[in-house]
Parts: sequence; C-alpha cells; structure tokens
Amino acid sequence: MNRLEYLFSPVAIRERCQKVMNFTQKGEGLFNLHLDKLEAVAALVEKITLEKYTDFSQIPFHSRFRHFEVNGVDLTTELYLDLKSNTDLVVVSVLLDAGAGPDWKYRSESGQIFSRSEGLAIASLEMFKHGLFSSDTNNPFQVNADRLQELKISDLESGMQVSGINPLNGLAGRVELLNNLGLRLSELYGQKARAGDLSLNWSESKVAADKVLNDLLVALGPIWPSRFFMEETPLGDVWPHSKLSSIGSFESYIPFHKLTQWLSYSLFEALIRSGKEILGIEKLTGLPEYRNGGLFLDSGVLSLKDPTHLKQEHLPSSELIIEWRALTVILLDQLGNLIRTRQKMSEAELPLVKILEGGTWWAGRSLAAQMRGGKPPLNIQSDGTVF
Repeated sequence: MNRLEYLFSPVAIRERCQKVMNFTQKGEGLFNLHLDKLEAVAALVEKITLEKYTDFSQIPFHSRFRHFEVNGVDLTTELYLDLKSNTDLVVVSVLLDAGAGPDWKYRSESGQIFSRSEGLAIASLEMFKHGLFSSDTNNPFQVNADRLQELKISDLESGMQVSGINPLNGLAGRVELLNNLGLRLSELYGQKARAGDLSLNWSESKVAADKVLNDLLVALGPIWPSRFFMEETPLGDVWPHSKLSSIGSFESYIPFHKLTQWLSYSLFEALIRSGKEILGIEKLTGLPEYRNGGLFLDSGVLSLKDPTHLKQEHLPSSELIIEWRALTVILLDQLGNLIRTRQKMSEAELPLVKILEGGTWWAGRSLAAQMRGGKPPLNIQSDGTVF
C-alpha cells in the first residue's frame, strides 16, 4: 500500500484519529475527555434506538435511503430504479447533502415542509424525478455528465427553493462540486457518462466494502475543492495537524472522507437491493460530522478547554474542528463496542453503520434540539462540501 492508498483507507482514518486521541488523553489537545460519561451515552442511544425500532436486529443501514422515506414509505420504490439509476440518484443526492444550515426549508410536491438532511434528500429526489440532472429527454431518471457540467447556481436555487428569506449554506460550493463531477465522469467514462457508471466497478456478486470506498475516493477525488495534494492528487476530506508532524507532510495528514463514506454506506444499500452481498462493512468508520460530534460534546464526554470557542466561527481546516472530528471517530468505535457488549451482539450482527442509524445520529440531533434548537454545538463555516 503506497502513501496515497493509505490515506484513502479506513485503516488510515482510525490510525491517524487515534493519534489525536492519544495526545488528548495526555492533556495536550484542545478538548478534555470524560470517558466515564460514555456509559450514559450508550444508554441514551439504546433508548432512542428502541423508540424507533422493535429491537437492535431490525435497524437498517445509515443510508441516504432513510431520508427518502416519508411516513414509513420509501419514495424511491415508485420509480422502479435499477442499480445504475439508484447509483445516479444516490451520488447526486449525497453530494448535495452537506449541512443546509438552520434557516433553509423545502416544501415538497405533497405540501410537506422538510429541513436539513431530510429536506435536501427530498429536494434532490424531486429534482431527479423532473430530470434536472438528465440530458436525455426520454429518461429523466438519470444523472448525465454533460448536464452536470451545465448546471448553474440558478438551477439549484430554483430546484431547492432558495431565496433571500430561505438561504442555503454553501450553494455555490454544491454547484461547483456537481460541475466537477460531470467533468470527472466524462474523463472516466466518456461523453455519454452517467454517475451510475460508477456501479460498473462492482459487478461481482460479492463486493468488499473497503473496495467501494477506495473506488469512490479514486474516481471522485478530483471533484473536491483543491485544498491539499499528494502526488498531484487532491486529497479531499484530509487535513493536516501540527501535533502529528510539520504541516503538509505525509505524517501530518488526518483523513476523514465523511461524505465519501456516507456515499459508500448509501451505495451498499443500492447494491444489496440489486442482489449483491457486501463484505466487511465494519471496516468503514463512523461519520465525523456535527450530529455525531455534537453527541459527545452535548453529553459531556468532550468539553472545550477554552469555552470562548463556542462563540467563534471555525473553518473545517482549523485544528479545533480537526481534533473534534478525529475524537468523534474513535469515540464512535468505543461507543459501538460498548453498545454491542450491552446488547450481547457481535460486530457482524450490529455493525457501526446500524448503530449510527439507530442511533448516534438521532441522539445527537435530540440533544441539539433540547440545548440549542437544533443548531450544531460549534459554529462551522461550511462551503457545502464537508459537513
């Protein structure tokens, strides 16, 4: 495994995040750890999970498909999508999923009002149904590379009902990401490319989970904003921290790949629906975003050494946010092990992707609603491509 392959692996995510945990435990980081409170978090996650599901064996994957469900009905089933079209939908929907902000709302065709991830999902589904991403007038249910390259901010403003009184965080960043996706798909698969062509990578009946992640990271790497590079390859959701090594060196980088792992988890469900088996799902990590990270801050497992950080705005590249996300990855692993022990279940029976859905994401949202009306605990300046 070369250096780039390493940074594109779940092994690297855990190993580099553990380095942050190690210096935090020595008192050298920006956070205090209170691991004695983790048991109470496990109890809260169990409680919230059992309010949603009859038991832990019934939890589905933490997948974009959950957000396509309204009143228990999966709105994608009425479209009768095959694997390629499901991949089209999931890719564009997940790439539009970075945090919407607290003020944005979406009114669906049924008249229901949605916000945040659910709103972004329903908006992307309805735009997909109406062919916003398709260049084929005979088939709206696809995402074509040439159409993505043509997308303008005004297209998403209209499709996502954005206005002066209904602002959406990072709109320009989302459009740029889809434009870049169109260019990259054309490079990979030619002028008639679709996002669904990515599914050609997984033609076997059994597909390794970490292969899906690596394939996506290699295929989609060039679409991300140009932050940090290695061997002329953009690294995406990978960030340097000065306590690991000198900034910009290989040893300084901490990978997260949050959106790409979220996309992988979502595509696992599309692949399973097409009859394939996914191997090694447990190899992927928890998602270091503000719901899971907020769970540990709001529950007191983590506390800021300097409380004034709560009032400041932070870039994703700040060491405070990098440490928060790294600690979230390791704490999710620890919490997962704790819940499995309490439930007497194995990792195969209760992988992290189900604990997230049961689970930690909803517990984080519940605490945020109680404490701040749903806003994240830290104020992150989002460009629409990370959170």
